[in-house]
Amino acid sequence: MECSVCFDVYDVDGRRPKVLPCGHTFCLPCLQNPNFGNECPQDRKAFRDNPMNFPDNFALLAEMPARADEPWCETCGLRFRGACADAAHRPCSVRQRRVQQEQRQADQQVLQDLQQGLQTLQQGLQDLQQGLQDLQLGHLDLQLGLQDVQREMQDMRQTQDQLLRKVEDLQLTGTAAPPPPSLEIDVWELSPSEKNDLLVGDRLARVRKLTGLHCYNVERSMAVLMKLNPHVEELGLIGAQLPQLRFVEGMTSLRKLDLDVSSLIEHAESYEIPDLPLQLEELEVEGFSRNLFYCLPKLPKLRRLVLTTPNWDTVVLTGVAWQCGLQYLNFTQQRAPYFRWCALTPPRRRTGSASSVGAPGPFLRRGTCPPSCMGAGFSP
Repeated sequence: MECSVCFDVYDVDGRRPKVLPCGHTFCLPCLQNPNFGNECPQDRKAFRDNPMNFPDNFALLAEMPARADEPWCETCGLRFRGACADAAHRPCSVRQRRVQQEQRQADQQVLQDLQQGLQTLQQGLQDLQQGLQDLQLGHLDLQLGLQDVQREMQDMRQTQDQLLRKVEDLQLTGTAAPPPPSLEIDVWELSPSEKNDLLVGDRLARVRKLTGLHCYNVERSMAVLMKLNPHVEELGLIGAQLPQLRFVEGMTSLRKLDLDVSSLIEHAESYEIPDLPLQLEELEVEGFSRNLFYCLPKLPKLRRLVLTTPNWDTVVLTGVAWQCGLQYLNFTQQRAPYFRWCALTPPRRRTGSASSVGAPGPFLRRGTCPPSCMGAGFSP
């Protein structure tokens, strides 16, 4: 067999057949020729390794029976010579060289497999170590959470012990616990200290009825009304002014209202009085003015009305339309030697029982009622 480049016969000395990575075989001197530029002479595929390190084509070497059994230097890779013997190199045949080379390649493959397996084991070990660290951190978090729970339980036990000691002290001293907030409060009957405590805590949270609230202090009275809204159902204001009336207009749960607007009479005709809540069922007004009457027909649920005025002549009732559901009316004049009466009558004068109050289309008229009206449900 000869090299396809130089056409020289292969031998085991100077022209050993070398197998390139692409699979072609050429002699070693041709592969070391710099004119080829580390490329295969046939398909021009480049290679990086030294041609000396390429494996021999043992199939070609085996076809040289005359030289197959010649001594071969394992160290020099050439025919065994005297210099090899002087250097104590080990001789071997071509067949032994081929077996050794195949064994070396197999050993290298096993070594590579072992190295790859070792890398896999190392990666698995790192993952296990990371998982162990995560478990340790989770365990630490659980311990910290357990400590927090234990501290909270200890604080709760201490608070419970303190409450129990207070209860025991109250039982020993005979002091009863403070009563719950009342559902009804009359501010007029409260002491000065109790009046100051109205806005403390949630004392007004359960109040459904509050009467006798003075409005001379606008800021304080407005604060009380804000605490009462929207759960208060019955309210009594003394000296009510425009800010309180405007707020009362939006109290949706109010059913009964007692107003003292005497302080507004002097200038009552110079401004418009706000409307009253539409759901009102009972209304008592002291010191009302003519402007107030324009609000009354807008109250469809009103059933009871009590009006008190210090001056009869300031009130003009003629021509004011009245709603049909009113069942009780009490109209009086303060500081007068006698009472002026009024009745609900249709355009034609008539008398009757209390049921006639709800007759359709009645009007509130000025005048005096005969004594027979005393039994008709109307009182001064």
